[in-house]
Amino acid sequence: MASFFTRDVDFERTWEVLQSSLEAGGWNRPLIKSTVEMGLNTLQRPDYVPMGRFIAQNTTEPMGTPHFPWGKEHNQWLLKHRLAQGVEFLHHRISGENLEVCVPGRGTDAVLDKQKLERHVSNVTKETLQRGRDIAKMLVLDNIDTKRFRNMMRATIDEARQLYFRSLLTDDILYYLFSAQFRSISFPFIFHRGIRRIAAEEVIHRNLYAFTRFVAGTLIYDTYRLCLQMDAREPTLTRDDSPIAHATVLLNYKAMVLFSPLQGTLRNVETLPANPELLLNVQGWKPDPHSTAIQLDPNADWSQLLPLD
Repeated sequence: MASFFTRDVDFERTWEVLQSSLEAGGWNRPLIKSTVEMGLNTLQRPDYVPMGRFIAQNTTEPMGTPHFPWGKEHNQWLLKHRLAQGVEFLHHRISGENLEVCVPGRGTDAVLDKQKLERHVSNVTKETLQRGRDIAKMLVLDNIDTKRFRNMMRATIDEARQLYFRSLLTDDILYYLFSAQFRSISFPFIFHRGIRRIAAEEVIHRNLYAFTRFVAGTLIYDTYRLCLQMDAREPTLTRDDSPIAHATVLLNYKAMVLFSPLQGTLRNVETLPANPELLLNVQGWKPDPHSTAIQLDPNADWSQLLPLD
């Protein structure tokens, strides 16, 4: 476990390093857009469209390339990439059964497509971690001078420090952090404030909300403790320059899904709420209302899967 440097001089040195790096162009404050227009506080609840409907439309057609935005091959390229982004959101990697979901079938084309999607998911992860670093730097720079920040970093319980960073995360920040994944997944479904009328949907809604905040808060916390905090006794030792530190953040990111609030069927990509605009730019495509994709029983008792408050 990483050491914690919590003297005032340590906090001051951390601020100095982040501020000087910002001024030198070593990093930029993230351009975080408002989510207010998504209507997260309105009475109108976003529709729930399970990702399973899109999975049911997936075929063994080769996925082609993004350079020719028309026809079946491009449709398959877009669909498979979007499904893979949903898998990355839930599992932080893609392999085995989830890879088969994105690329069904066998043969040379399927093998090549799977390799492409593995690289794509790796790039989504890298983008997420880079955004996480920028968010962590912004939040630390803006809060490290406060009494609350310093008191929480001096807490004896690791969970208290994680919860502090989680408390700093707004809807806007979370949408920015997972922007690649939310091209596939419905952000409004997860973050709408209303309670779903169907119990099964409410279980998915609340668990994914808790999961997203858990992952984001843990990532930001790991970035601070492993990469950003400074020890004033070693004022030139900048851990943010260490490949080992970043590799550890990556390992933790991949491992944290094992300790997440999601359980059982809720870790199934088919139940993810799909972004309704997932394939709007694919001509002639629409979800099949008669699909054999997963259906939720509105009368089932899912209460045991609700996350603890």
